[in-house]
Amino acid sequence: MLQEILLPKESQLRLASIELNGQMIVISVASTNQQENCPHCQKVSSRIHSHYRRHPADLPLAGHTVRLEISVKRFFGFNDDCQCTTFAERMPELLKPYARRTNRLLQNQLQAAFVLGGEASARLLTLMGVPVSGDTLLRLIRQTPEAEVKTPRVLGVDDWAKRKGQDYGTLLVDLENRQPVDLLLERSVASLAEWLKAHPGVEIISRDRGTEYIKGATEGAPDAIQVADRWHLLKNLREALQRLSCVFDHRLSKKQKDCSKANLNVLKQQRYQIRMENLSPRSKRPPRYNPKQHQRQQ
Repeated sequence: MLQEILLPKESQLRLASIELNGQMIVISVASTNQQENCPHCQKVSSRIHSHYRRHPADLPLAGHTVRLEISVKRFFGFNDDCQCTTFAERMPELLKPYARRTNRLLQNQLQAAFVLGGEASARLLTLMGVPVSGDTLLRLIRQTPEAEVKTPRVLGVDDWAKRKGQDYGTLLVDLENRQPVDLLLERSVASLAEWLKAHPGVEIISRDRGTEYIKGATEGAPDAIQVADRWHLLKNLREALQRLSCVFDHRLSKKQKDCSKANLNVLKQQRYQIRMENLSPRSKRPPRYNPKQHQRQQ
């Protein structure tokens, strides 16, 4: 049961022992394979030349780092036309030739490296019991072969800044799968047209209103339908609404000023009436004639 969990079922390996050495778990494994094909001429050999040990790192277990000790056989080669006189047995289900880590550990490290980058993923993996450097993770990313990308049916085209305001490239995205397809180093008509000619099959091109992309899409894929992308449509709509709101704000402010003046006059009249109503009958009489005050006013 434990062997089925720790070792791949397809591999001809036998679990020998498990030891705890400080913070490291050492799992000793031996091969049960009695014959092997030559990796060059594919001729089968069953004569064993010698044994040697490999020490690859494996996935952590309960917070402890894990290391495998694999006893590997080396076989004689009997083909005189082959350049290989001896060769070691292969274990493709567990690890690659000359690898220092198992396939399952390599996949976990690659996933963390692609998501977080070099140094951040190195810190996280070290806390998880897989000490590794950021440079190693970046090297693993560069060694990973690029996945074959099919020509998208709906292609999104937009620019990206290498140096903002100075140098721009072109980003191509598969809008149906929401995956980037390619990066072009230039934002030009020729670069986009060449890519579209080399990848026929694009039916719809979503782009901005730049003249470079309009001409490039027309030259590279004349039968494709060109549409403006959602972001630029919303941007244009927002700018149009802002201009319209500025016009209405100006008109509303003018009407508000006229209404405020009329309301102010009405309010003054109401206050005057209230003040006159509150005055006593004697105060409502016209003032007496004062000749001295009359002379001063003249």
